Amino acid sequence: MHGQANTLQYDDDERLLLHRISCADRDAFERLFLDYHGRLVRFLCHVIRRYEDLEEVINDTFLIVWQRTGDFRGESRVSTWIFGIAYRCALKAIRRSAIRSRAAALVFAHSIVAAVTLLFDMKLHVELPRHIPVHRR
Repeated sequence: MHGQANTLQYDDDERLLLHRISCADRDAFERLFLDYHGRLVRFLCHVIRRYEDLEEVINDTFLIVWQRTGDFRGESRVSTWIFGIAYRCALKAIRRSAIRSRAAALVFAHSIVAAVTLLFDMKLHVELPRHIPVHRR
């Protein structure tokens, strides 16, 4: 029971921090950031592979916390709210990364096709490996 009382007190302290943040209290925001940064790194490192992306997701998370603190309804623990925001930010980052990867692959494929087409247009006789399909116009 004593552990549960400490957890409830900790959540009350965090709710007070959120209230202060909703009043633009930067010190409260810094404290919340420092309290959660390490926990979010441990949570997100299972989802996000690159450290740079992980830090970007954490920054996005805290930007949303700063902007939306007044929207916290108190129906869950503060940690649940923050980790939910972080999870959604991570999913958005993964989608952005996948789109960038597909776009880069398409650009690469198009540049190969353009280079091969240019070689044929210049009537250069270059022997290509058999596994590269060549489409002539």
